[in-house]
Amino acid sequence: MTVWRQWCGSSGTCDAALALFNGGLECDPRMINGLLARDEVRGLPFGYARHSGYQRITAGRALVVMDCGAPPPGPFSAEAHAGCLAFEFSTGTHRIVVNCGAAKDTRQSKWDNALRVTAAHSTLTLADTSQSAIITTGWARELLGPRLSGGVSAVETSRVETTQGWTLTAAHDGYLATFGVQHERQLTLSIQGTSLTGIDRLVPKGRPRGPGGGLPFVIRFHIHPDVRMSASQGGDILLKLPNGEGWRFRAQASIATEESVYLGTETLRRTEQLVLSGTVKDTPVEIGWVFEQIGRE
Repeated sequence: MTVWRQWCGSSGTCDAALALFNGGLECDPRMINGLLARDEVRGLPFGYARHSGYQRITAGRALVVMDCGAPPPGPFSAEAHAGCLAFEFSTGTHRIVVNCGAAKDTRQSKWDNALRVTAAHSTLTLADTSQSAIITTGWARELLGPRLSGGVSAVETSRVETTQGWTLTAAHDGYLATFGVQHERQLTLSIQGTSLTGIDRLVPKGRPRGPGGGLPFVIRFHIHPDVRMSASQGGDILLKLPNGEGWRFRAQASIATEESVYLGTETLRRTEQLVLSGTVKDTPVEIGWVFEQIGRE
């Protein structure tokens, strides 16, 4: 499903592009603006899209959109992505955290399956396993198409406004059947829109089903290719936006940077991702992290 990102905070700045969820591309902002200009309702965007499950929070110049919905059933999932609890984050007209996108151009078709798995989204991957399997080869694909199989069937969500800002909390069951572990994510956008704080939890429901040493997990934050990153002496990651605005990423875990790709348009762009990793055994694991604004040149 395509989601209108409307990169707008209270300041009204906006790039009028689409979010990269479930096969969506940025599309032409002029076309989107043209459609919106013909909207006679002129209503404000929903904070929660009840039928699709997307959550949206804004403050100051910042915007967060999070996918809190289960994949569509059966044949309707042929282009869906396994990215439950993935989010995108921007400030003004500049995107910071994104998902990898989709391969709509036939020249990029080799990327199609890779861009649909959980690892191509800004969320948590457990045991190097996608939340949902993609039917890729054999008679099953010929008969059923490249639909998703298994994975997320139920997502619990809540949102609350506090003195610290808007907080979204969500949990999905995509890893329960296979590994006996539930993923929970909590995001809080400050009132001024100058910080986004997150907590990712893995909660075993019984004894996790995996090797005796525990199940490895990875939390990925794919960064837009226009953002420049560098490591500080303290181990934090500094992010510089095209307008000179600075942000810092900190986490309660060691931070690694790895290569990534961005297909928000028909052109493949190389970029980077921030990676947190750990292991879950028979007790809950919690990792906190934050993106915070640090200044502007």
